[in-house]
Formats: sequence, structure tokens, C-alpha cells
Amino acid sequence: MGSVTDEQKHASIKFDEIPTYLFRLHAPSTLGTTTITEVTSPAWSRGKEKEDLFQLSPPDAAHRLNAHLWWRCDGCNLMSWSSSLLFVLQHGLRRHVNDFDEPEFKDIKLLILDTRKFPKGTFIKDLDALDCLNENHRELKILRGLRSREYYFGEYLSQGWLSVADHCSQTSLQKLLNMGLFKLCPELGDESEWHKWAKRVVDIRDEKLRDTTGLTEKNEVRTAITMAQACYGSRWALPVAAMLLSLKPRNPNDSVILDGFRSMFTDGEIDSLDISGMKFDSESERMPELKLYEDIMTALHAFAQGHDDTEQLGERFAHLSVMD
Repeated sequence: MGSVTDEQKHASIKFDEIPTYLFRLHAPSTLGTTTITEVTSPAWSRGKEKEDLFQLSPPDAAHRLNAHLWWRCDGCNLMSWSSSLLFVLQHGLRRHVNDFDEPEFKDIKLLILDTRKFPKGTFIKDLDALDCLNENHRELKILRGLRSREYYFGEYLSQGWLSVADHCSQTSLQKLLNMGLFKLCPELGDESEWHKWAKRVVDIRDEKLRDTTGLTEKNEVRTAITMAQACYGSRWALPVAAMLLSLKPRNPNDSVILDGFRSMFTDGEIDSLDISGMKFDSESERMPELKLYEDIMTALHAFAQGHDDTEQLGERFAHLSVMD
């Protein structure tokens, strides 16, 4: 993102608080370029407006940020990401019915990125950008107010050209649906709600996801892990499976979840994630699907640390044989 100008030094931009995993959804009509090798803004793709947002004057920067966040810019140098899988999934369903070209599910892609592979300053939290610039723009003040309440969805921004080769994985919405997405989150399957986006996510959160007492069935764990593995590959299977389970209310410390993960993943695979050093969205308390994901990962780490590998080996394979 570059350095902050003197006028903007009052803003506290928390470059150290970027979540470990971010999602980006794209469809055929998405502006710019999004592939498994690069993410490029529309401006950069056209060879125009390659300026760093924070090297512009505050009024100019505020104008461009506002145009991007309100979807009014077709030559923008910014690209959006989200820490919320729920948010990007509903976005994909919405694009299926609302985009002018009515893209098929197979052409709507969800890319996941490991942000640890990028230098500090590559991503910025939308709230930090808003706090930095909203005094220069009336509509940004309105948007900051909305995102300080229930309308917050874990948005992050990058700009210009970003090489993502070997640091990401991608699947289609069709594949997620084929693998049982609506079983893990039945609310997403309501076609009458697909034309909505932000309001629908808020409704699902309020109606379902704020309850953390729900029980988990063994087949749900198996479905989540199988889906994550098939759609994103081994490297991403564990965190994505935890995110998928977080699309439905459940107790993060449920032994069915913890035993299920321990049955399907080796201790080495769990340890390789370095969960204790993983970054989660700092606003997760306002996004129950992200709070549940964080709690599941934290519980899994604690559970794994408290069990002896040798004693658990036989139990792991025995448990795996009855996962149904």
C-alpha cells in the first residue's frame, strides 16, 4: 500500500493485523484480472492510474476510495478481499442471479490466499482506510458509520498488480455446491434470497450463527474436510474445513469436531499451520462465522497440544473407521 502522507499520519493503520487467509470472488464480468497467478486492478490492467492511494492528496484518495467501496468505479486501482467465507459465498450466489451475463456456478470462482507470503503493507483493512480518509468525504463518513455497526464483512484492499502464484488456491462455486455446501449452510440454499448480499449475510448471522451451543454430527465434519480437500487441496484443507463448519451454529469445543480433525489430519499437518501464530480478523467478535472459525482453530490447537501422539495413534485410526 505504500507510505502514509503527512496529512494521514494521525490514522493508525494496522498492517500487522491482516488475517492469515483472505478470499476473493470473481466471475466473468469482474473487472481487472484475478487468476491463480496474479490479481491485477482494472487501472493497472489498462496501464492507467498506477498511483499509490496513499501518495495522492487526501481529497483525491478519499474520492477514489469512495468510488471503489460504493461500486462506482470501472477504472479503479483497488481490489477487494474478504476474511468472511460466508460473505463471499453469498456474493457468488448474488452474482449468479444479478450479473447481466448470469454466470453459471462453474464460472464463479473463489480464490483463497495466504497473506503471510506477502510483505507488510500489501493489504489494508477497509476500516483503517476509512478512518484515514473519511474526514475528506461525506459518503465515506456514512459508510464508516455503517461498517461500525452490523454491516461489517471483513473487507481488505490491495492495489495495482499482485503476484499470487504458489500462494493461493481456487475452486468454483459449482464444485462447492456439488460437494454439499448447502448441507453445511442450509440458509444459503434459499434461492429467494440469492439476489441479496449484505442484508442477507446480516440476517443469517442474526438468525442462526450467534448460537454456539449447536451440536455437530460426524458426517458434517467429514463433509467439511472432504469438501475442503477436494476443492482447495491438502495445504488448505484444514483451515477451509474449519471455515465451512463455521457456516452453521455449533460448539467450537465439541469433541466430535476435535476428534474428527485429529482423525483426518496428522499432528504434523496441524503443527505445520502454526495456529498459535495465525492471524484472525480483529473484528471477529462482530462476525460470528469468523469468531466460530477462530474458536475452532484455537480449540484444535489446544487439543492437539494436550495429547500424546503415541497414545492417540490407535484411537485415531479407530475413530476414522467409524466416521459416518
